[in-house]
Amino acid sequence: MTTQFKRSAGGLIISNNKVLILFSKKRNQYLFPKGTIENNETPRQTALREVLEESGYHTKILKSLGSIHYSFEENGNKIRKTVYHYLLKLVDDQEIPKPNLQQNEDFRNLWLNYREAYDKLSHLQNKEILANVLGYLSPYKKINVSREINLVSLYPKDASKLFQLTDRNREYLGRWLPWVDSVSKTADSREFILKSIIDRSMGEIYPFGISYKNRLVGHISIMNLDKKNESPDIGYWIDQDYSSRGIMSQSVKVLTEFAHDTLKINTITIHAEPDNIGSNMVAKKNGYTLIGQTTKDNRQLNRWQKTN
Repeated sequence: MTTQFKRSAGGLIISNNKVLILFSKKRNQYLFPKGTIENNETPRQTALREVLEESGYHTKILKSLGSIHYSFEENGNKIRKTVYHYLLKLVDDQEIPKPNLQQNEDFRNLWLNYREAYDKLSHLQNKEILANVLGYLSPYKKINVSREINLVSLYPKDASKLFQLTDRNREYLGRWLPWVDSVSKTADSREFILKSIIDRSMGEIYPFGISYKNRLVGHISIMNLDKKNESPDIGYWIDQDYSSRGIMSQSVKVLTEFAHDTLKINTITIHAEPDNIGSNMVAKKNGYTLIGQTTKDNRQLNRWQKTN
């Protein structure tokens, strides 16, 4: 079997909180515009040309998104392919695209919100590219808590660390967090990170990893920002080896202040299992008031609230 090396380049366009993806009737796939690098071209030149030919839009490059590599078999040959991706901007937001110029192809432009695009994209690698771009564009990638503690955005590359942290604390966390049983492999943590980035881009949550001395030790997030009949929640968990050190209490304090001062959220809720003494103490220590109990996911939970 002969090995052949091929290179392509393409781009991702975001405009007015929507992303452009193409539906290829020939391939029956949803994808980003891309195509083969010609002998006299650089990857950047190819990306601009292919986007114009396939979508009809004139664009300019904002940022390189790096490259991805994969292999497949075609006509008895092994193909090793490298694809360069770029974040692109429309030259003219009002431009009416010309019909695609690719022969033997039938592309249809789709401008979709971030979740629609994520759900439509046919390949996991394209989903990860979209998530990485949205993470790059997002404000508040890092919130400083103390000299040693930071709240940090997680990306697909962090999936292995997050899974190892979850797996190591499976028994400890499983007493209070029913989702732990659904995380059985690194791919599950990667999917969680990907969907969290999409949810964040849609304004529904603010998720962060908790970093202590540059080590991932837990997770914290503001949730339910899209639910009109519920006050937003702060949910959190931490590595058993790092509990009772004040890390979580400090993290909740700073994230509560962020919610009040930056996001302008008036009332915030924390739900905790009644027998989870540590979680309840974190809420109480940060000035939350126990207002009663509620049933959530078939569990009876203490409900703590704090109003700015």
